[in-house]
Amino acid sequence: MTDYPLRVWAPNAERVEGIVAERRIQLDRLGGGWWRSVELLAPGTDYSFSIDGGDSLPSPRARWQPEGVHGPSRILDPAAFEWHDAGWQAPPLAAAVFYELHIGTFTEEGTFDAAIARLDHLVALDVTHVELMPVAEFSGDRG
Repeated sequence: MTDYPLRVWAPNAERVEGIVAERRIQLDRLGGGWWRSVELLAPGTDYSFSIDGGDSLPSPRARWQPEGVHGPSRILDPAAFEWHDAGWQAPPLAAAVFYELHIGTFTEEGTFDAAIARLDHLVALDVTHVELMPVAEFSGDRG
């Protein structure tokens, strides 16, 4: 398992801190508006950022937001996933049937787990490819 630094693009910031639990980690300014922590954090660690002493903000490029888009981000190690589909072959593109699936509205729950349970409905429609819409999380109040 690999540990990771915190990184964020904040070109107008004077100071950037990572917040891990109640601890603050100073990030160093790099070129091009990027900031990076020297300290490496383990996958599964929750974190957020503070720009110039401001409020705690989630990472704008996080791969995992377990508490939603306003909560802390969580470090994910993509290399830790064990793939089991090495022999899979996509059907020819000329025979493709695409479905643009919006996770937030595809099911009542609006979650990836709930969508998985309904994929057989798309198979019954002869859908061969699913495009997830949108590609970024949003708060999406359903009320």
